[in-house]
Amino acid sequence: MLIHGAWSTGAAWTSVVPALSGAGHAVLAPTLPGHGDDPTPHDGIDVMTYARAMIDRLPKDGPVTVVGHSMGGLVISQMAELAPERINHLIYVAAFLPRDGQSLLDLIKTQEGPGIQIAVERAGKHSTVLNPERAAPILFPDATPAQQAAALRGLSAQPNRAQTSPVRLTDDRFGRVAKTYILCTQDRTVTPDLQRAMIANNTSGDTAVHELDCGHFPQLSATSDLNRLLNSLL
Repeated sequence: MLIHGAWSTGAAWTSVVPALSGAGHAVLAPTLPGHGDDPTPHDGIDVMTYARAMIDRLPKDGPVTVVGHSMGGLVISQMAELAPERINHLIYVAAFLPRDGQSLLDLIKTQEGPGIQIAVERAGKHSTVLNPERAAPILFPDATPAQQAAALRGLSAQPNRAQTSPVRLTDDRFGRVAKTYILCTQDRTVTPDLQRAMIANNTSGDTAVHELDCGHFPQLSATSDLNRLLNSLL
């Protein structure tokens, strides 16, 4: 199961799904509640909402590898806490790897520089959107103009509470699920320093680490390398 990040939808994994499916894996890339065309009201969405909705989508025939990109890291972490028996591996792709009680906003405040915050605009009382011109060089600095344009068209409104609500994690549940982190060394959204700090600060089990020399969206700019790495981890 592939979980997308903030302001995004399941379409963010379009370049990944065929490669994994072609290697014989059953692949799901759902859209989180309140994103894209999903009608869930934004005022009622937090990380727990995401996690419960994604657990409901998990296959019933055995443990699943769950991959989270960016904000999706918080979602997969909370999923593992709620249903560790149904998940055998968590893979974080330039993703937030939280400790108990942390939110996305808590973690992003610890990195130097504004990151994607300079592109955030209000879209009503309970959500935000991204300014495309400001967002592109931060989210996709190493993508082609055509890739950037296609990715920008796929952006979605983002529920606010999902970025401010904390995860609730324990060593007994979240801590027992295997974890791998794919660190993106040119990332301007979740900086490499923040990625390394989150890995170092994670005390809930060991985390294997792999690096890709790319920006925040390896799905766009390092597709082949990401697909090869994911296939090797499955």
